[in-house]
Amino acid sequence: MAAKMVRKLIGTHSGHFHCDEALAVYMLRQTAAFKDAGLIRSRDPAKLAEADVVVDVGGVYDSDAHKYDHHQRGFFETFDDKHKTKLSSAGLVYKHFGRNVIASLLDVDEQDPKIDVLFPKIYDDFIEALDGNDNGIAQYPTDITPAYRESTSLPSRVGAFNPWWNQSVTEADVDARFEQASQLAGSELRDKLLYTANAWLPARELVKSAFQKRSEIHPSGRVIALERSCPWKEHLLDLERENGLNGETNILYVLYPDESNNWRIQCVPVKPEGFENRKSLPEVWRGYRDAALSEISRIPDCIFVHAGGFIGGNKTRHGATEMARLALEIGTLHIDKKEIPGAVNAIRKLRESGLPFRFATNTTKESPQRLRSKLDALGFEVQDHESIPTSLYRQIFTSLSACRDLVVSKNLRPMLLMENAALEAFEGVDCSSPNAVVVGLAPSKFDYATLNTAFRLIMDTGAPLIAVHKARYFADKDEELSMGPGGFVQALEYATGTSATVVGKPTKSFFELAVAELGMSTMPQNVAMIGDDVSADLGEGAIEMGFYRYLVKTGKYKEGDDDKLISSDKSAEGKSKVFDSIVEAIDHVLQ
Repeated sequence: MAAKMVRKLIGTHSGHFHCDEALAVYMLRQTAAFKDAGLIRSRDPAKLAEADVVVDVGGVYDSDAHKYDHHQRGFFETFDDKHKTKLSSAGLVYKHFGRNVIASLLDVDEQDPKIDVLFPKIYDDFIEALDGNDNGIAQYPTDITPAYRESTSLPSRVGAFNPWWNQSVTEADVDARFEQASQLAGSELRDKLLYTANAWLPARELVKSAFQKRSEIHPSGRVIALERSCPWKEHLLDLERENGLNGETNILYVLYPDESNNWRIQCVPVKPEGFENRKSLPEVWRGYRDAALSEISRIPDCIFVHAGGFIGGNKTRHGATEMARLALEIGTLHIDKKEIPGAVNAIRKLRESGLPFRFATNTTKESPQRLRSKLDALGFEVQDHESIPTSLYRQIFTSLSACRDLVVSKNLRPMLLMENAALEAFEGVDCSSPNAVVVGLAPSKFDYATLNTAFRLIMDTGAPLIAVHKARYFADKDEELSMGPGGFVQALEYATGTSATVVGKPTKSFFELAVAELGMSTMPQNVAMIGDDVSADLGEGAIEMGFYRYLVKTGKYKEGDDDKLISSDKSAEGKSKVFDSIVEAIDHVLQ
């Protein structure tokens, strides 16, 4: 004679119900231990004693006795030591039975490796919000007024199954409504789990593949291109953490094809759930579409850039890659042969205002004359009377200009270690019988014989060593990084036991010479420096001079530079500001 199977019972409280116990009951019914269990809804301890497991009532949390209440004094249980949200009955049941629930709903073994990923993921993405809601834990500081009312959440929809205050219903009616609410909560958990297991989790391999190939998209390694559109944000942040990427090296833009086989460029957010971007698309592109956007950006086949600057589109992968490249590399005025959108008009307005100004740069790859030709080609229209060398230095003030001024002022005859394109800056300077060594960027001349000649000149005659600047590396024509002059300068310093005089940014001497050209030596505190490099442009030299320091979010700008700028501002009136580009910075100057 076969033994009759006794149906297990789940107990919870009667009356008004909430999402946490509705979901807790659903989850228990998915487990092997309480599969399809019956339900007792009561506040009578005698009736609840008949249940095999009790949730959300009774004032006891004891997993061994299968009692899962969270209302009692002194209860502070959380999911693990990484979480701060106190558990509700849903969280308690999930903590103890979640792996079994996942295995049951996915029809896999509880030891399946993907459950190790899904178990914490489902808590973070689904269960924790219900715990916080039921325990009255605010999602954000209570002194912030919500911008709108939220009444469509799962707890709200479950709560809507409760009878109205003015409806006459029986206890059986309320129990039936509870069962409906439990099914609703459970179906949403099931749908979330199926999506996470079958869509979100497989996307990791796509993101990982793109992450590994990131240097093929841009030499900086800060752009990835996905072969298909997929959920990428959390996977990308996980891969960055696993590979030790930080604020200096993390990914800024993600490219992917959309459903129309066009390509999107999307900014990586600071946090997966937030709207703040690590680096937004250029402000001057935002809100434009099609031909107008292509004209502004000088990139063919543009489709749009959202007004919020977080996403854009192009008809081709190449076009989207170009948008990423230009958005990543965009500088204060120009990048190589491309003008920063709006910069030409901004400089024209500045010139028409009558305010004196200088283009200041550390470049040593080309002379001011050649730089002027590049600016002219971009439309900056360096005026004809500025084309002669002596006044040209007063309009385009480079580290080469500063170096030439120093050499002339000290009557030095320099041995010039720099490329032929830069030697034009020293036209007219006597270089016979050298009594000084000047080092710029000279890839073709940094050989042993030339460096040894410089070494002997310093050692044998006491010639001073002058560095145009000491950059460690620069972006070469092939878009790869190459060694800058800094390493070679340091080699000469080490070998000769001397210290180089550095004349380029960010030294105070560089800015003193530039200010003198402006005729502002007695009033440097009235000078504004606009730049994209918080250290070289707006660092110690600009601070010592007392400049107004205006940081633009283009070119070398990086996430966190705003804070560095503001925290370094010790002026009483607050002389540091941040702008999207030079266009807005100049508008501010001219106000």
